[in-house]
Amino acid sequence: PVSYCTSFSSATGICSMCSKGYGLNTTNKITICIACHVNCASCDHSNGKCTSCSPSYGLNISAGTCTLCTGTTFSDGTTPCHSCPTGCATCDHMTEKCLTCIPSYGFKIATSICTLCTANTYSDGTTDCQAGPLNCVTCDHSANKCVACSTAFGITTTGSCTPCQGNSFSNGTKDCQAG
Repeated sequence: PVSYCTSFSSATGICSMCSKGYGLNTTNKITICIACHVNCASCDHSNGKCTSCSPSYGLNISAGTCTLCTGTTFSDGTTPCHSCPTGCATCDHMTEKCLTCIPSYGFKIATSICTLCTANTYSDGTTDCQAGPLNCVTCDHSANKCVACSTAFGITTTGSCTPCQGNSFSNGTKDCQAG
Protein backbone atom coordinates (compact mmCIF):
# COMPACT_ATOMS: atom_id res chain seq x y z
CA PRO A 1 0.00 0.00 0.00
CA VAL A 2 0.94 3.62 -0.57
CA SER A 3 1.41 5.87 2.47
CA TYR A 4 -1.48 8.36 2.99
CA CYS A 5 -3.56 6.53 0.34
CA THR A 6 -7.27 6.35 1.16
CA SER A 7 -8.38 4.47 -1.96
CA PHE A 8 -5.98 1.71 -2.99
CA SER A 9 -6.70 -1.13 -5.43
CA SER A 10 -4.82 -4.24 -4.40
CA ALA A 11 -5.70 -5.78 -7.77
CA THR A 12 -3.91 -3.05 -9.74
CA GLY A 13 -1.57 -1.77 -7.01
CA ILE A 14 -2.68 1.79 -7.79
CA CYS A 15 -3.77 4.51 -5.40
CA SER A 16 -6.60 6.71 -6.69
CA MET A 17 -7.17 8.99 -3.66
CA CYS A 18 -4.91 10.40 -0.95
CA SER A 19 -5.55 11.65 2.57
CA LYS A 20 -6.45 15.32 3.13
CA GLY A 21 -3.35 17.46 2.66
CA TYR A 22 -1.83 15.02 0.15
CA GLY A 23 -2.09 14.67 -3.61
CA LEU A 24 -1.34 11.92 -6.10
CA ASN A 25 1.89 12.01 -8.02
CA THR A 26 2.45 9.46 -10.75
CA THR A 27 5.96 9.06 -12.15
CA ASN A 28 7.06 6.09 -14.31
CA LYS A 29 3.78 4.26 -13.58
CA ILE A 30 4.41 4.52 -9.84
CA THR A 31 1.77 6.45 -7.89
CA ILE A 32 2.57 7.96 -4.50
CA CYS A 33 0.83 10.43 -2.21
CA ILE A 34 2.81 13.62 -1.73
CA ALA A 35 2.13 16.38 0.74
CA CYS A 36 0.36 19.41 -0.70
CA HIS A 37 2.25 22.71 -0.69
CA VAL A 38 2.70 23.95 2.86
CA ASN A 39 0.44 27.00 2.37
CA CYS A 40 -2.46 25.13 0.76
CA ALA A 41 -5.71 25.08 2.70
CA SER A 42 -6.92 22.40 0.27
CA CYS A 43 -5.51 20.68 -2.80
CA ASP A 44 -6.61 18.56 -5.72
CA HIS A 45 -6.03 15.02 -4.53
CA SER A 46 -5.46 13.84 -8.08
CA ASN A 47 -2.45 16.07 -8.75
CA GLY A 48 -1.46 17.80 -5.49
CA LYS A 49 -2.18 21.31 -6.82
CA CYS A 50 -3.60 23.84 -4.38
CA THR A 51 -7.30 24.64 -4.80
CA SER A 52 -7.39 27.14 -1.93
CA CYS A 53 -4.76 28.77 0.24
CA SER A 54 -4.16 29.55 3.89
CA PRO A 55 -5.16 33.01 5.17
CA SER A 56 -3.03 35.86 3.70
CA TYR A 57 -2.01 33.74 0.69
CA GLY A 58 -3.19 34.17 -2.90
CA LEU A 59 -3.90 31.28 -5.24
CA ASN A 60 -2.00 30.99 -8.52
CA ILE A 61 -4.74 29.01 -10.22
CA SER A 62 -2.76 27.78 -13.25
CA ALA A 63 0.26 26.64 -11.22
CA GLY A 64 -1.79 25.40 -8.27
CA THR A 65 0.47 27.16 -5.78
CA CYS A 66 -0.02 29.74 -3.02
CA THR A 67 1.88 33.02 -2.74
CA LEU A 68 2.09 35.22 0.36
CA CYS A 69 0.17 38.49 -0.11
CA THR A 70 2.42 41.28 1.14
CA GLY A 71 2.19 45.01 1.73
CA THR A 72 -1.12 46.35 0.50
CA THR A 73 -2.25 43.17 -1.25
CA PHE A 74 -4.76 40.57 -0.08
CA SER A 75 -6.69 37.47 -1.07
CA ASP A 76 -9.47 35.36 0.39
CA GLY A 77 -7.36 32.29 -0.45
CA THR A 78 -9.29 31.38 -3.61
CA THR A 79 -8.00 34.21 -5.84
CA PRO A 80 -4.57 35.67 -6.66
CA CYS A 81 -3.29 38.49 -4.43
CA HIS A 82 -4.67 41.85 -5.47
CA SER A 83 -4.28 45.42 -4.22
CA CYS A 84 -6.18 46.96 -1.34
CA PRO A 85 -8.45 49.90 -2.21
CA THR A 86 -6.81 53.28 -2.97
CA GLY A 87 -5.25 54.95 0.05
CA CYS A 88 -5.17 51.85 2.27
CA ALA A 89 -2.00 51.05 4.19
CA THR A 90 -3.58 47.82 5.43
CA CYS A 91 -6.85 46.11 4.59
CA ASP A 92 -8.93 43.18 5.78
CA HIS A 93 -7.96 40.24 3.58
CA MET A 94 -11.49 38.84 3.66
CA THR A 95 -13.72 41.93 3.30
CA GLU A 96 -11.39 44.16 1.20
CA LYS A 97 -12.10 47.05 3.61
CA CYS A 98 -9.34 49.40 4.76
CA LEU A 99 -8.04 49.03 8.31
CA THR A 100 -5.56 51.95 8.18
CA CYS A 101 -4.64 54.53 5.56
CA ILE A 102 -1.37 55.75 4.09
CA PRO A 103 -0.13 59.21 5.16
CA SER A 104 -2.20 62.08 3.70
CA TYR A 105 -5.36 59.92 3.67
CA GLY A 106 -8.05 60.06 6.36
CA PHE A 107 -9.83 56.96 7.61
CA LYS A 108 -13.65 56.98 7.49
CA ILE A 109 -14.51 54.58 10.32
CA ALA A 110 -18.18 54.07 9.34
CA THR A 111 -17.31 52.92 5.79
CA SER A 112 -13.68 51.73 6.21
CA ILE A 113 -12.68 53.93 3.26
CA CYS A 114 -9.59 56.14 2.96
CA THR A 115 -10.02 59.64 1.49
CA LEU A 116 -7.29 62.08 0.46
CA CYS A 117 -6.88 64.97 2.94
CA THR A 118 -6.98 68.49 1.50
CA ALA A 119 -4.06 70.91 1.75
CA ASN A 120 -4.98 72.38 5.15
CA THR A 121 -5.96 69.09 6.83
CA TYR A 122 -4.05 66.12 8.19
CA SER A 123 -4.48 62.53 9.38
CA ASP A 124 -2.24 59.88 10.89
CA GLY A 125 -4.07 57.26 8.79
CA THR A 126 -6.21 55.93 11.65
CA THR A 127 -8.62 58.90 11.92
CA ASP A 128 -10.60 61.06 9.50
CA CYS A 129 -8.93 64.18 8.06
CA GLN A 130 -8.83 66.98 10.62
CA ALA A 131 -8.31 70.72 10.25
CA GLY A 132 -4.71 71.78 10.65
CA PRO A 133 -3.48 74.51 13.01
CA LEU A 134 -5.09 77.95 12.77
CA ASN A 135 -3.79 80.01 9.79
CA CYS A 136 -2.08 76.94 8.33
CA VAL A 137 -2.11 76.65 4.53
CA THR A 138 -0.26 73.32 4.19
CA CYS A 139 -0.07 70.58 6.85
CA ASP A 140 2.34 67.72 7.37
CA HIS A 141 -0.19 64.93 6.72
CA SER A 142 1.31 62.57 9.26
CA ALA A 143 0.96 64.94 12.25
CA ASN A 144 -0.79 68.07 13.41
CA LYS A 145 2.10 70.22 12.18
CA CYS A 146 2.07 73.10 9.75
CA VAL A 147 4.68 73.42 6.99
CA ALA A 148 3.31 76.65 5.40
CA CYS A 149 1.32 79.45 7.07
CA SER A 150 -0.91 82.22 5.71
CA THR A 151 0.74 85.49 4.60
CA ALA A 152 1.94 87.63 7.56
CA PHE A 153 2.25 84.55 9.76
CA GLY A 154 5.51 82.87 10.70
CA ILE A 155 5.98 79.18 11.34
CA THR A 156 7.44 78.08 14.67
CA THR A 157 9.80 75.14 15.24
CA THR A 158 6.81 73.15 16.57
CA GLY A 159 4.85 73.71 13.35
CA SER A 160 2.30 76.26 14.51
CA CYS A 161 1.57 79.65 12.91
CA THR A 162 2.11 82.92 14.81
CA PRO A 163 1.26 86.43 13.57
CA CYS A 164 4.24 88.60 12.65
CA GLN A 165 4.39 91.74 14.87
CA GLY A 166 5.31 95.33 13.89
CA ASN A 167 7.46 95.46 10.71
CA SER A 168 8.43 91.78 10.89
CA PHE A 169 7.45 89.58 7.97
CA SER A 170 7.41 85.99 6.77
CA ASN A 171 6.81 84.17 3.52
CA GLY A 172 4.79 81.60 5.51
CA THR A 173 7.48 78.88 5.54
CA LYS A 174 9.85 80.56 8.06
CA ASP A 175 9.55 82.25 11.42
CA CYS A 176 8.84 86.01 11.41
CA GLN A 177 11.93 88.06 10.42
CA ALA A 178 12.63 91.68 11.42
CA GLY A 179 11.79 94.12 8.61
